[in-house]
Amino acid sequence: MDFSMNLDEIDELAKLITSSVATLKDLKDRNADENEDDKRQDEVDASKMRIACSCITSAAAQLMTLVRSPEQVVFDMAMSFHLPSALRLVIESHVPEILRAKNDGAGAHVDDISKINGVNAQKLGHVLRLLATHYVFDEAEPNVFANNRLSESIDTGVSLEGVLSRPLEKYDSKNGGFAALVAVTTHESMRNGLFMTDALTDPTLTDSFMPEDSPFSLAMWPGSTCFGVADQVVKRLDMFEWMNTALENRWRLTRFGNAMEGVSRLTPPDAILKGFRWSDLSSDSVVVDVGGGIGSASLPIVVHTPVKLIIQDRGIVLEDATKYWQEHCPNALESGRVTFVDHDFFEPQPSTACDGHPTVFLLRMIMHNWADEHAKIILKHIRDAAKDTTKLVIVDGLLESACRTPAAEEVQGQKKGSKPPQPLLSNWGAANGMAYKFDIQMLCNHNAGERTLDEFDRLLAETGWRIVEVYQSQQSWMPQIVAIPNGS
Repeated sequence: MDFSMNLDEIDELAKLITSSVATLKDLKDRNADENEDDKRQDEVDASKMRIACSCITSAAAQLMTLVRSPEQVVFDMAMSFHLPSALRLVIESHVPEILRAKNDGAGAHVDDISKINGVNAQKLGHVLRLLATHYVFDEAEPNVFANNRLSESIDTGVSLEGVLSRPLEKYDSKNGGFAALVAVTTHESMRNGLFMTDALTDPTLTDSFMPEDSPFSLAMWPGSTCFGVADQVVKRLDMFEWMNTALENRWRLTRFGNAMEGVSRLTPPDAILKGFRWSDLSSDSVVVDVGGGIGSASLPIVVHTPVKLIIQDRGIVLEDATKYWQEHCPNALESGRVTFVDHDFFEPQPSTACDGHPTVFLLRMIMHNWADEHAKIILKHIRDAAKDTTKLVIVDGLLESACRTPAAEEVQGQKKGSKPPQPLLSNWGAANGMAYKFDIQMLCNHNAGERTLDEFDRLLAETGWRIVEVYQSQQSWMPQIVAIPNGS
């Protein structure tokens, strides 16, 4: 018997899970007894609930590493790439939609699923069992699978007839964004990740932060025929150029735009409103969503405030943006409160932004796509177009050290978030793992990544900005950094 494990730490983590579960029960009981709508108390309770859930998530993950042998833990991590491979298969072969359509969602045998999507039944059964073992799908009977709350999240809601006749269009549906996000991550991004070691150990590439020297470029060039790219292509493109220029990649660009809408599913629908005080803006305020894609992130701002919104992106993306707003908020289009501008943010801000006296520039999930030298160009152009009263809102991940150091505590103290209790990691560990996975995903896709608060502070100071507020609504996941022009 192996008792070399740290039983004291195991006991502390178990107690933390128990106490956090008790907190959730208390909050549920209090919510059932409340008769009045107390928004202030609701916000306090929501914060307590998020902290309790984060404690459970982090403690449970940390506990699992302590009660298994290190070899089991590490080798399990090494094989984890099979999970995204399996997710990609079930999304692209429409398994969630098939299960919803079969037997009123009660489940279906792999033989019946195979007859519809053409995937070999025996192989498909093994893939579904892997996912069911990790709580995606339920295996109701041997080889009979049904949707559950996890698999339903990647169900686009499109009819079975629709997904079979127009498979690529299923991501355009109201519920298709999150499925698109998982599809992009398990397809293009996963392939890019396979080449991270090659790029980082190549002496000609390791010190480069140019996007065309990213792991993505090694995955695609030179001489790569993957994704339909011809052998004769010699100029390496960055990932955005590749999606925007190759005609055969048009569907990928559309899926990527849908995926950005799907990111909103990772946070509450009104997450963008939980931070910067958008409600303080008047009806003559102009918000410029720089590189805003289809504008899904800024839609709640338009819905809940009287501001005017300018969405800037490349023309091919804006075609999809127009369709998105026609479906989700047509009144904003008809009234002219929302307009689109074809703009490359590496060029000076267009007169449509400058003449409109922009009140706020929004950069949501933009900075992590670009290393510092490229990010500085974007920020300087925005600074040149800003007035002294203009504010810049950056929505991106914030990285922290996983160790408890005085510097880490000082950075944490600048944010409106709760410090994790011992013995959890100072950055919330697994409960905040998405931010760190996004960081490496941006490295593999674009040769860039997330930043620490200190790194943002230096970057902004060098481009004429000064951080004044950092809002932390979901622990360290997608905080909001508010900056003003230096000297204001």
